[in-house]
Amino acid sequence: MAPSAVIVSTPNADFNPLLPGLVGFRHPDHKFEWSRKQFQLWALRLSELFGYSVILTGVGTSADTHMNVGFCSQIAVFNRNPSQHNPANQCSSRGEPTVYRLLYSVVYPSLSDNNILQKMLVNEVLCRAEQVKVSWLSGEWVAKTAWASEPYRQGSAVCVSLLDVWACPRVRSLCGTLRRFTEALVGDVRVPLTPDRQAVIVPVEEEEQEEEELEEDDEDMAGAETRCTTAVTTEDWEAEISHSSDSSLTAHHASKHD
Repeated sequence: MAPSAVIVSTPNADFNPLLPGLVGFRHPDHKFEWSRKQFQLWALRLSELFGYSVILTGVGTSADTHMNVGFCSQIAVFNRNPSQHNPANQCSSRGEPTVYRLLYSVVYPSLSDNNILQKMLVNEVLCRAEQVKVSWLSGEWVAKTAWASEPYRQGSAVCVSLLDVWACPRVRSLCGTLRRFTEALVGDVRVPLTPDRQAVIVPVEEEEQEEEELEEDDEDMAGAETRCTTAVTTEDWEAEISHSSDSSLTAHHASKHD
C-alpha cells in the first residue's frame, strides 16, 4: 500500500510543561509522547525510506511568544514522490494485491442483543420526551417536523407526541421505521403512553410544578397591581377636578361679593 498522502499528528512533549496540572502523558492510554526532535527524525527517516516528501507543521501555539516550545500538537504531512523509485516501495507494491477481499466483518455486539437495543431505545425516548417537556414548559418549544403536534397537559404530567420523539435522529437510527418504533414502545412499562398510544406521558416534577405556579402567581399579581394603579389614578384625577371646580366657584363668589 502506497497512498498518495498521509497525515500524522501526535502530542508535542516539549509543550507539556505549559499545560496546567499535567503530570506524565496527556492521556492514560499514551505509550509515549515525542519531542519535536524525535518526531522530526522519525518523519525524515520514513520519508527517505518509502520515497515521500514531508512537511512538519502543527496546531496550537503558546501565549508566550518568547518560549520556543513549538506547537501543542505536531503534524507531519507526507506526500508520495512518484519520480523517486525506492526499492522499498517496489517490493511493497509487488507484494500487495490490487483487489482486496473481505475476510470477515464484525457487528457491534451490543446492538445485536435485543434486550440491550430495547434498553437503549427506551433511554433515548425518555430523554427526548423530557427535553420536549422542558422546552414546552419554558415556552421555547418549536415543532421539529410538520406532522409533530404540540405537547399538552394531562393532570400533573405533560403528553409529548410520539412523532415529536421520532424526529430525534438517534431514535430513528435505532428503529429504522416508524412502525418498528411504535411496536417497540407498546407494552414496555418503562415508557408510559396515552390510551390512544399517540404520546408519551412525562410527569412534571414538584419543583417544575412550583415554578410554573409561581410564574402564574407573578402574572396575576402584576395584573392586579396594574388594575389597582389605574383605579387610584382615576380616583385622584376625579378628586383634582372636583377640588379645582370648588376653588373656582369660591373665587368667583368672593369677587362678586367684593
